[in-house]
Amino acid sequence: MPKRPEVRSAPEAAAPPDLTALGEYGAADHDPVDPHDETDLRREVLWASKSHADLVPAFPAMAARILERARDPAVELAALVRLIQQEPPIAAQVLRFANSPLYGGSAVVESLRDAVTRLGLREVTQIVATASLLALTDAESQAAGERFRRAWMGLRRHAVVSAFGAGWLAMETGKVPSERAFLGGLLHDVGKTVVLRALSVIDPGRHEAADERRLAVLMEGVHTRTGPSAIHRWGLPEWLAVVAACHHDETLPPEADAPLVHVVRASSGVDELRTNPFHRADLAEEVAASFAALGLAPARQRTFVTQVAELSAKADALLGA
Repeated sequence: MPKRPEVRSAPEAAAPPDLTALGEYGAADHDPVDPHDETDLRREVLWASKSHADLVPAFPAMAARILERARDPAVELAALVRLIQQEPPIAAQVLRFANSPLYGGSAVVESLRDAVTRLGLREVTQIVATASLLALTDAESQAAGERFRRAWMGLRRHAVVSAFGAGWLAMETGKVPSERAFLGGLLHDVGKTVVLRALSVIDPGRHEAADERRLAVLMEGVHTRTGPSAIHRWGLPEWLAVVAACHHDETLPPEADAPLVHVVRASSGVDELRTNPFHRADLAEEVAASFAALGLAPARQRTFVTQVAELSAKADALLGA
């Protein structure tokens, strides 16, 4: 009589990752925010963001031109190089990124032309967008003193990790163009930078003692309202404004590209679960829902969580964190 095959339980690797255990901090240190707290101060921040147009700095004009040309599949690389050369800070970032661990280049790239040729249009578009965001926030992060510097630097790092993670997940699932996912990840939380600028307008002395948790509450409660206005001011595509507005919505509006929102939400959420002790109390559920919406199997979820951790370490090295 043939021996009956042994029944084995599913391997542990087939189980989804425990999203609640990703934090790089002790459980006792986790202090989740309620985005509906700080109602009075939220009103003041929203008033300031609407009353002071200069809270949203102008997007670098040359960067906008470069992005526009790079989106044209017929553009010649030589013409793109000439445009980038007219914006030295962006040219420097293209070279820096091309030689960074994020791109895994084995040979050092020394000329802008070689960098653009090696990277290609998609990667150059991503670098230009990233360099533009860093240029918009760098001066403020340096001028913030001890009060908001950590917040500024945290937003910069999170934007880069979210962008590269969303681009990776887009290519992995095949549901979203990776360049859209990258830009969505880069700019989905841009409304939080508007909140930090608004706080500098609202009687700075009064809020001098604001702690990190209070800042997290304010940014979470307001950023989906202040972000779209910044994107509109910059003249960037409307779909980016939609992502900024609804990436925490349980029910997405009809105009939203649902797979794009889920890719951005998953990338941003995994990074926050790992590194932000003040993340939203329901963030793990949001990420799990996005994984399900994308049809991501448990093993691929685990791979993605590992990928975000690796991207986070590379982003820290790139930004000098």
